[in-house]
Amino acid sequence: MKTISKITLVLGLFFTTFFCVSSSAQDAASPVTNSMSNQDRLRALELCHQYFEKTLSSANLQQVDSEINNIRIQMQAANETPLTPSQLDTYIMQNPADQDVAAYLKVLAILVEPVMLHGRVLTAGEIPNYQNALNNYANSISQKL
Repeated sequence: MKTISKITLVLGLFFTTFFCVSSSAQDAASPVTNSMSNQDRLRALELCHQYFEKTLSSANLQQVDSEINNIRIQMQAANETPLTPSQLDTYIMQNPADQDVAAYLKVLAILVEPVMLHGRVLTAGEIPNYQNALNNYANSISQKL
């Protein structure tokens, strides 16, 4: 009986440690997205989905789809609703061939999934550069609305 309890305890500690480390590694992988709410992350992933379909492997795309579903489940459990698409979001979804839209989506995708797209985490110096580029493209698109 004591042996079974010890085995159960060891297995419990192993799985707890494994999931905490996995979660910590995933969280550390994207400092930009760590500060995003579920609503903002869902919005970004959905906006970038077509871009991801063109650039990611099927396994990575499956991870993105899985994350989208997990975020929806978390939001439902917390009684949160997805963000209502802004005018900018609507324009982006309706005009994927626009050069500014394509550039905006590429930069947003890199901010959202740097490890999948670049194989590494963005540096603290790169993040503001990408965010500035994203804002510049958003301003260019906003002038077309």
